[in-house]
Formats: sequence, C-alpha cells, structure tokens
Amino acid sequence: MVDTIEKTANYRSLVGGYFSKTPGDLSMKRSIRTNNPLALNISPWQKSFPGYVGYTQADNSPNANKTTIYETPENGFAAWYELMRRYADGGHDTVGEIITRYGGGQDYSGYLAYVRARTGFTDQTQIKLTDDVQLLALAKAMAAHEAGQALPWSDQQILYGIKLGRQYAGGAIAPAPAPSPQVPTAHTTTTETGGGFWALLTSLLAWLMGTTTVSSPRVMSMGDSSPKGGDVWKLQEKLREIGFVDIVIDGQFGRITDRAVRTFQDRENLDPDGEVGPMTLEALRRVSGVTVAKPPLLPPPAIVNGQPSFKPSWYALAEKEIGFREVGDNHGIEKYIGAAHTGSLGDPWCAIFINAMLENVGIKGSRSPSARSFEKNANFVKLSKPALGAITTMWRGSPTAGTGHVFFYDGESTKGERGIGGNEDNVVKRSFHDRTRVTGHWWPKSEPLPSVGSIPVSDTTTVVTRTEV
Repeated sequence: MVDTIEKTANYRSLVGGYFSKTPGDLSMKRSIRTNNPLALNISPWQKSFPGYVGYTQADNSPNANKTTIYETPENGFAAWYELMRRYADGGHDTVGEIITRYGGGQDYSGYLAYVRARTGFTDQTQIKLTDDVQLLALAKAMAAHEAGQALPWSDQQILYGIKLGRQYAGGAIAPAPAPSPQVPTAHTTTTETGGGFWALLTSLLAWLMGTTTVSSPRVMSMGDSSPKGGDVWKLQEKLREIGFVDIVIDGQFGRITDRAVRTFQDRENLDPDGEVGPMTLEALRRVSGVTVAKPPLLPPPAIVNGQPSFKPSWYALAEKEIGFREVGDNHGIEKYIGAAHTGSLGDPWCAIFINAMLENVGIKGSRSPSARSFEKNANFVKLSKPALGAITTMWRGSPTAGTGHVFFYDGESTKGERGIGGNEDNVVKRSFHDRTRVTGHWWPKSEPLPSVGSIPVSDTTTVVTRTEV
C-alpha cells in the first residue's frame, strides 16, 4: 500500500521544519519516516483524518502493528491530540491511564517510567486538553521514546499540530501559515529560537524585562536539540570554552551536557536543576575562562531593616545539615525519611528533608513526599510576603504539572530567591532559585506569624577575614 501512495503524497512541513518523504525507508525509525511522531497504529478514524496517506507493512511484533503514514508531522501530532481527546472522553486523562491505554494491554511500565522522568509528571497527573504546556511536554516525551533519539521536530511543529487537532475536534481545520523553506529527509533538526545562544539570551532578558510581547522562548534541558549554530550548539560551545572539554559539540542536549550544566549551576550557587533558563544564561554570559567553584553562600544578615533577624528553629536545624550528601540514587536518606513520616528510598527528597526539619522540632509537616504538598495542607498558611525560614514552593515542568521543588527561604537579590533545600544536586545546600517559578511562601499554622518582607542578600559570596586577638 505504501508503494502506490507515497509517489503522489505531498510530503512537507506546514510550518517549516523536519519531515520525511520516504515512509518506506527502513533505516529510519517508524515514527520519523512516516511523519507519525507518536507511531500511531492504523485505526478506522485515521483513514478520514486530514493528511492521511496510508500505512506501513506489519511489523514483527506479536500484534503485527501497521503504522499510519501522514503527509506532514503536524498532521501526525494532530492525530495524537485526537487520540488524547478520545481517551479523555472515555474518562482516561491521567498520565498513567494514557500510557496504559496507549500500550494496548502490553507491559508499558518502562514507557511510563520514561515519561515520568522526562516530564516530571506522576501517574496521577491529569492532562488537560486546554493546557499547551502539559500537552507539549507529554508529546515530546512520548515522541522521544518512539524515536529513540533526539527529536527532529521543533516545538513549533508540535504546537501547530496540537492546534490542528483541537480545530479538527471542533469540525474545521485552519489554513496553515505560509511554510518556511522545507527541510528534506535528512536527519536534521530545527529550533524555535533560531538565533543561537546569545540571541536566546537577549530574547529571554527582553521578555523578563517586559520590553517584548512575544511568547516566552524555550528553556533548554536534556533531550532538546538544535542544528549547527542553534541554541544547544552555542550552549555546548560556551560550556567547552569555560572548561567542560568532554562535551562533544553536536547540538544534542544529552547526559554529558546535562552534567556540565548542573556542575556549572552548582559552582555558581544556582539551583542545579539542569534547566538552562534566564538565570543560568545570565551566569554563562558573565563567565569567561575556566570556571571554579564559588565559596558557599553565607548565612542571611543578622540585622534586617534595623531589626535582629530571628531564625526559626527548623531553619536553624536545616543550617546544620548543609553539606549532607545522598548515597547513590536518592539513597542514604533514612534519617530524613524516619523523621518526616513519609517517603521511601529512591524518592526525590526535597519535601522529605523539609518535613524532617519541621518534625524534628515538634511541628507536624505535610507528611507527603510531594514538593508542593504544603500548598494545600491544613497545617500551613500562605504568607503575603516571604520571611526567614518560610517554606517556599516552586513549580517544575509547568505551573499546572503538580511537580516542583521546596526550600526554606533566607533571602533574595536580582539573581532570584535564595534558601536552604535538600536534594539539590544530591546535597543539602543554599542556592538561588528562579523567582518566576515560586508559587508561595508557607508557615506552620501552629507557630506565631512572622514579620514578613524580602531579605536582601548579595548576588555573590563575600569572603570575611577575621583577625583573632
């Protein structure tokens, strides 16, 4: 069937980006060569779906799968959205339910674990068909698993496909924008930023300062890619320039690049989350030569706004834990698990650490290993402004994903909000965090409310020399 249809199909990208003209090329992954990024098996409804071409010969799996072929990757992503809509109509809208149904009764536990690790979602995260951030994250994770490599499609292609799927569900397909120059069937990629590392930095800073109305550019992280001269390529060049010589400059944000980014963030006393956003980009801009670790951040000032700074007991206890390091993959944290009354070995332990510090001084915590569990727990109230030792929650992935990080606030600067947190590159440490991701500052309801207000701290460490007499 492929041989008779592919000769007349108008293979292309609707927005300018990667596409395949050779669905029969067995040297390529099915999801890539068929313009069907999620490798959807043929089904009756797809035969009338926009962009439908045909389907491949059966594969060698027990189910003899036949993969649908589309004219454009955007049509393929639109078909994936339609499948998600059908799942949701049947009451299956959590990540666990989606992947289980996607597997068609097979053991997809490994697939599910991959999606969780890539997105930060849990099995219970509800996917909302109106949330493009969630949909983009899920589509990229599932497509990456199907492709088994860095994605050749840009975020712009994925999001336009989602838009097409949404419009199809409403009974109409909007005309595509005028295509950019097409990319043929080579293993190349495009990037939505298009101007390289410094253009991305300029765009990010302009967006943050409110001098542009364009949508926020992407934040680079593991799994992203770009062509030669693109943002990931430029990032790798900068990292090599400042001493990370084991990086291969190939435009693929893989594990070595991720490790270099986290190491750089740690040396700069930034939250070592591996995400290259505005704080990390600005730090990279300032650095030249080989980077060296900066001294640990100093405690907050003893006097704030003319008044003595009061350290809550749980914060003072957390200070004593600075430098603690886990053993292996989230192991060696038994003392925190026992005190926190929650969590297991192997769990991300930022919330376990916060709960342990609270419980060790007689304050009941959220008793949940979820970083954002403090936001809806009856034992805590939300403060109007930060305070020393306030439990500070922030999102990861997207504001609605339900995943995040938590730390004890102890200051801020132009760099961001600062505090003591656990599981920050496997240790307990002070670091700066992106204030745009902060979701709130929380206080134990059983404790007197504190004086609130930002605590100014230096962007850098200050070495204090003391003469003994």
